[in-house]
This record gives sequence, C-alpha cells and structure tokens, in this order.
Amino acid sequence: MIPLLVNARCSIYPKGSDRASWYGSCTFSQRQGFVGIQLENGHRYELRPTGQPNKYRDQNGRPAHRETVDDLQQAYRLANESIFVTFDGASNGQGSGNTVNRVPVRQPAAGTSVSQLRDLVGVRAGQAENTIRRRGYRFVKSSPSDDSAKPTTA
Repeated sequence: MIPLLVNARCSIYPKGSDRASWYGSCTFSQRQGFVGIQLENGHRYELRPTGQPNKYRDQNGRPAHRETVDDLQQAYRLANESIFVTFDGASNGQGSGNTVNRVPVRQPAAGTSVSQLRDLVGVRAGQAENTIRRRGYRFVKSSPSDDSAKPTTA
C-alpha cells in the first residue's frame, strides 16, 4: 500500500474558539488508517485508528475524531483543539513539489465566499491581504472598471 503524503494547509483552533491560533503549511500523511500531520513550525500530530470509522487516539492516548468539512477539507477534533487540513492550491502541485495523490482544485466563482478565510473576518485590511496572499490566493478582477487593472510587464 502506497502511503498518502501531500502538502496541505492547516489551521489550529483551540477548543471552543472560532479564531485560529496557528495557520500555515503542513504535510498530511495517511497509511493503513494512521494519520500524521506535520506543521511547518515543527509540531507533529500522530493519530492511530481505533477500529471505528473516523475515530482515533492521539499521541497522548486521548480520543480524537475526523469530520469531513467539504470535498477539500477535513477537521480532526482533539481533546483541546481542532486541526483543519485543507487540500487545495497548496496540494495540487502548484509549486509545492507534490507528485502523487494530487487533489483536484475547483476555483470558486467570483464573489463566492471562501470558508477557509473565515478566520480573517474583522482583521485589518492590510494584514488580511498579506495573509490571503501567503495562503496562496490571488486577487483578480473579472472586468476592469478603470485603468487600475493593467497587465504587468516584465
């Protein structure tokens, strides 16, 4: 069996909080039901299956469970926090170095809310824009209303 190993983006939410305490790149791996999540800050989560669907034990033996949020996101609920793993632009091979098990990416229609950005509601505009770019999103205009949307030249 070939293990699933992909680059993704992860958000860590303390239990009961609707604001992420950490967000960034991560590596998600899965083999024979065991799940590994390695954050870019060095923290690692190891989850072992219990024999029941979507039920795990973390590296400290505490219960954890997996929820499917949507086609591109899973949530792992641990005793003191939740880990949201997003398989999107970071895991489709666009500069990430992934060569196997790529997840197809569907581009949302212009004006569609992106659930993975909900933690930025209420954040200052400049900070939010930088975070959005760092997460791999880009700003686009579907039709220019003035001269502000000019192609860049090299």
